[in-house]
Amino acid sequence: MSSTAIYSRPKTRTKRETYRAYNEQAVLSKSLGFTFDPTSVQNEIAACNTVLTQYAIGLNSGGLDPDKYVPELNKKLKAAGIDTIIAEKQRQVDAWAPAG
Repeated sequence: MSSTAIYSRPKTRTKRETYRAYNEQAVLSKSLGFTFDPTSVQNEIAACNTVLTQYAIGLNSGGLDPDKYVPELNKKLKAAGIDTIIAEKQRQVDAWAPAG
């Protein structure tokens, strides 16, 4: 069995008009076109991914109590360097962003 997604065009004029109006009203993100270079924070990313792996299944499935484990997760992410990742991404966005 194929897992290919097939786009089908809207079948009615009303649906096409609805899509067109929706797309015309969309607000483009100011960061559209930005690409993060993770080279300088690869170690922190690896450490954060390890922490996330420890909690993801339990939190996403409801097997872990979020009131207890989300604060613990956040503490471990900080220890793993998430603030360093965020700061580096912000630095790159600020350097990339058009003036204005």
